[in-house]
Amino acid sequence: MDRLPDWMTEPDPVNPPGPWRRLMDRIGPRAIRDRIAYRYVRTTKVVSGIAAAVALFGAAGVFWAGYAVLNRAESPPAGVIPTPALTGHDAFAGTPAEGFAAGAAGIQVPPAKPVGPFSAALVDQTLAQVKEALMAARLNTAMLIEHDPDPFLSLLRPATRVQWAGVFESPRYAGAATQIADRTAMARQSVRVKGAMTYRVIETGPVRILEVVSSYVWAYPLSRDSGLPTAVVVHDRQVWQRAHPDDVTAATPADLRISLVKADADVLHADCAVLRDTGRLAPDPAARPSAEDRRKAFDPAAPLGEGVAC
Repeated sequence: MDRLPDWMTEPDPVNPPGPWRRLMDRIGPRAIRDRIAYRYVRTTKVVSGIAAAVALFGAAGVFWAGYAVLNRAESPPAGVIPTPALTGHDAFAGTPAEGFAAGAAGIQVPPAKPVGPFSAALVDQTLAQVKEALMAARLNTAMLIEHDPDPFLSLLRPATRVQWAGVFESPRYAGAATQIADRTAMARQSVRVKGAMTYRVIETGPVRILEVVSSYVWAYPLSRDSGLPTAVVVHDRQVWQRAHPDDVTAATPADLRISLVKADADVLHADCAVLRDTGRLAPDPAARPSAEDRRKAFDPAAPLGEGVAC
């Protein structure tokens, strides 16, 4: 009701008001009645609006309270550690690899110090060669996706390059390098890496050798046939050697490069049949490794067996 009815506001057309009537219309009972009615209408309208607003916000509050209750994550019982949920976009959620560094940043190199006849500069140069070879073997797209070992092999001393080229013609190369199997995709995440290197001097007759042992865990975010990504883990241990420059008759600078003399690896969450037949990685979401196997796989310091184990 936006306004008062005409009979309450318009003059009587039959009996027009005289001076006395007009005065009474201003101060008499009818004027008082009109004002009371008008205020009643205004007050009713305001009260109704306030009531509607209260009802609306009250209903909204009930809705959101119910939503919060229905979607509240239940706390586990005391003493129970909740199992992390597998998500479609994070292959490392709930695994130790969640805290590993991404890509080459995880290849930690120790400080170069002089050891035996090797100066700090020679040690630093050798460690840099090992890191470069590890990146080519475990992180480089040419090796992972294109299955091309040449960029990696070119970093080795020619005498061992031929030997490893033959290994790449069989599935036995998995201890030295990573290749991703066909029909397997890498999620949009970096490979996670953790590990360390050590070095020492060994004597092999008249030739003095700097030996570097690398031990790293490489976690690959892999999915197959559009499935959820899985952290496929390679834990490797490799032995690299470099002869002292004074003990080598170098025909080319490549003769002063490192040699890979041993490579072992344990693999977790992989399709072992594919690894055995091709040397390549494919995820096996159905794999249920033991707690001990999981611990060892993610621990760079854990001991490894000989060759490639799955």
